[in-house]
Amino acid sequence: MSLLPDVLPEDGGYRFTGIACPDCSGVLTLKAHGSLVTFACRVGHMYSCAELLAAKEELLERRLWIAFSSLDELAMLLEDFQREGLEPAQSGAHRRRGAIAREQAARLRDIIEADRPLLTQATEATGDVP
Repeated sequence: MSLLPDVLPEDGGYRFTGIACPDCSGVLTLKAHGSLVTFACRVGHMYSCAELLAAKEELLERRLWIAFSSLDELAMLLEDFQREGLEPAQSGAHRRRGAIAREQAARLRDIIEADRPLLTQATEATGDVP
């Protein structure tokens, strides 16, 4: 399955893609302007190829950190409940869930720290500082 249309549009034309807008999650269209290609959603967010890749990388990192924070906070909340004696009767289940959330948060942090977005890789290869 491809996210881009099988055939690029002619100059001035557009085609729908399978790509979600990084800002609003609407469907992006691919528009041709001579040899230049842009992506736009119904709301009006517009991207060049480079801008779209950068926005997708930023969105991915933001979502991964949200997932990490959610797991970490859940683990801390369950630990606090246990420490303060606020746990319901299923304390064993809550303890296990807290341990699993803590482990998943740690694995996710490792994934985030090991990830090298495309733009970071290009910067490292050229020695340019963003």
